[in-house]
Amino acid sequence: MPITQVAFAAGFNSVRRFNEVFRKQLQLTPSEIRKASGESQLPMQGLTLKLAYRPPYDWQHLRNFFTLRAVPEMEWLDEHSYGRSFELGRGRGRNSDSDRGSESGCDNAGHAKGYFCAVHNEQEACFHVTIHLAEADALGQLKGIISHIRRILDLDADMLAIGDKLQQLGQALPRVSPGIRLPGVWSPFEAACRAILGQQVSVTQAIKLLGQLVADYGETISLNERKVRLFPSPEALMDASLEGLKMPGIRKEAIRALARFAVANPEANIDDWLQIKGIGPWTLDYVRLRGQSLPDVLLVGDLVVKQQLLANLLPEPSCRDGEPAEDEDPKAAKKRAQAYYQGLSQEVLQQVAPWGSYLTLQLWAQQ
Repeated sequence: MPITQVAFAAGFNSVRRFNEVFRKQLQLTPSEIRKASGESQLPMQGLTLKLAYRPPYDWQHLRNFFTLRAVPEMEWLDEHSYGRSFELGRGRGRNSDSDRGSESGCDNAGHAKGYFCAVHNEQEACFHVTIHLAEADALGQLKGIISHIRRILDLDADMLAIGDKLQQLGQALPRVSPGIRLPGVWSPFEAACRAILGQQVSVTQAIKLLGQLVADYGETISLNERKVRLFPSPEALMDASLEGLKMPGIRKEAIRALARFAVANPEANIDDWLQIKGIGPWTLDYVRLRGQSLPDVLLVGDLVVKQQLLANLLPEPSCRDGEPAEDEDPKAAKKRAQAYYQGLSQEVLQQVAPWGSYLTLQLWAQQ
């Protein structure tokens, strides 16, 4: 590997700083070490890393969650592992797939395409992750790739602190399953597409639509005797007919409009997506939860979350302000019930802050 690629892959933003640290630690330069040991050119078969986490870690729950929502050829799982394709560095916007390292000033990170496979090792409390890249010069994106993988698998969470906070709900939460993590997706754009395709249909139907979208518009690459598909880029979807998707035209247009907006406004905040027809607060919360892995997102607009909250967190029947009174106008009763639920959910969110996202996953797991 060229020294420049080694420096950027190691997380440095300049070769000069890399050389300074290298010389200080080893009293040798990288070039001097290469001269002493002799350089060899080896084919790149994949880079394997050990990514640790703090237990508890409910791998079975995460695996089941991913399995139900896996897209053929883009994601794959077995009893102990999860793998998927990825693309990084296409753009520089906050909602693109560019890595965080390149945002700090490194312009030589490169454009990375490839896939990773993460094998869970419960005894060592880690994942052994192998990363395969289509091009060697994409190693400059390694720091960002690792950051994405750690986020997707939620490896940095302190589950003991989160569990203690959730336990404060007491009997209001039927049970807290320790180690339930936030299952991420690669980018906010992918998360938004998943949310749009999942509107008013079952999870199974949504994944069928998603699989069709990836099959029709996702780029195919072959690496290490494996053929994988990448999630479609905004450029690939902005003018796509989406004729292969059996769903209402208004949702097709929402995907195209989102893609056009993402291409035209790479620096926009996801809050700006609300101006796109077909994207509402629930979609944005879903993007925050899975596309950005923000820790404090309670999906109050989600049907399962609402059912679980109302079933377990309502006061005694005599105090149910949300109950309709006799002869009350149905519209007024509905409005009052909605206000009651909003107030209740905000109180719950304040109780568990800043871990509302983990409460969302706990409630989903209890349905």
